[in-house]
Amino acid sequence: MSGAASQQLRLVLASASPARLATLRAAGVEPRVVVSRVDEDAMLADATQRYGELEPADVALLLARAKCEDVAARLADPSERLDGARSDLVLGCDSVLEIDGVAYGKPGTAEAARRRWELMAGRSGLLHSGHWLVDLRATEAGGTGATLGATGSTVVHFARLCAQEIDGYVATGEPLNVAGAFTIDGLGGPYIERIEGDHHNVVGLSLPLVRELLAELGASWHQLAAPVPPAGFPRLIHTVLDATDARGLAEFYRAFLGWGYRPGDQAPADAGDDSDWLVLTDPAGPAVLAVNQVASLAGHPRPTHQSPAQVHHDYAVPTLDELRRQRQRAVALGATLLLDRSDDPDHPLCTLLDPAGHRFCILVDP
Repeated sequence: MSGAASQQLRLVLASASPARLATLRAAGVEPRVVVSRVDEDAMLADATQRYGELEPADVALLLARAKCEDVAARLADPSERLDGARSDLVLGCDSVLEIDGVAYGKPGTAEAARRRWELMAGRSGLLHSGHWLVDLRATEAGGTGATLGATGSTVVHFARLCAQEIDGYVATGEPLNVAGAFTIDGLGGPYIERIEGDHHNVVGLSLPLVRELLAELGASWHQLAAPVPPAGFPRLIHTVLDATDARGLAEFYRAFLGWGYRPGDQAPADAGDDSDWLVLTDPAGPAVLAVNQVASLAGHPRPTHQSPAQVHHDYAVPTLDELRRQRQRAVALGATLLLDRSDDPDHPLCTLLDPAGHRFCILVDP
């Protein structure tokens, strides 16, 4: 095997979808995530004006291509101030659900999600996931400069739901912001009777289809596998924060970051809660943060912006608007704003204290 054919390839995922990221991670791939800035509504309106009504499968592929090529162009543009890490391949994806020849994306509102499920219940639909791949490798590294894609389609059979079940599912909020108003790997799983085709395609990223696209570029799936950690060294499993109210601080980060508890660490149904060690996990899998109950934090002065914190967390968001929104969310959940540098044209960020006095920053990293 040649050097180019055996080289580890660095994949960029042009999607904010936690489900797509989790799918790749579960298959041993650790991509870099760069979210596209494509205006989907404007893109589809322009395409419809140019070419007439689009088939649902074409909608998925068109949006996947637009997202992928947007991120690929930004990675090549020094003015974007991306971090400069090597990027070999960019993968963009988009999903739509087809029923009666009509393409349905994210409902966006509870009422729209309810109407969607009234239409879907007891019927079958076709879930289309468009995939687009751009080769950014240099020619000497085996690069082709190719930009290519394909659409995977899976038949989904929905259960017959009563009005109470539809209302209950919609009330979770999950169907509002996912293609087709359902997930197969989340809270919507019980309402999917069966599928015909690739399960991963319904999640939003078909692993076999990506493998086929890689082969067209002269690359192999195993080249995307995450590097094996070196032997003989300790492994970081999570960061631990001390707090006099472990549950309170864990709840702050659970709500702020959208994480969940390690099995068994959820708050008890009754009023009694003597938990002194709680672990939060990223939806993609790893345990990343633990909270340790302590009697007091005496001897640990509450930091200010001028005083050193010794250790702090950085949390990234893709845009300035999202930075401002997350700053407001953090304060509403109980954080204290120390520094607002959101108007900095080069490095916008905000510094805050969590309810236990630990410093953290929110910064823009597209």
